[in-house]
Amino acid sequence: MNPETVVVLGEGTAQWSLWESSFESAFRSGLMASRRSVPYVVDPWDEDKWALGAAALVISSSFDKEGATGYQGEMVRERLSVAAAGRAPTGG
Repeated sequence: MNPETVVVLGEGTAQWSLWESSFESAFRSGLMASRRSVPYVVDPWDEDKWALGAAALVISSSFDKEGATGYQGEMVRERLSVAAAGRAPTGG
């Protein structure tokens, strides 16, 4: 992989000021020497990100034939098939 920029996002970014300094050194040390200068940006957290992530999971799970969406994708597919069949979900 040869990214132009790395995007850091998630709930933890709400407290970014608490762990920014330790992130920088760990991030750089984990990269190949030729990529240690790759920039990163922090995407600020807001509660809308949950909704976007959930929507993306539902959309991608519907078309995931190889299991890339993992256990959460399996639960989404089960709920979608249950809803289509008009019965109650069994778990999760």
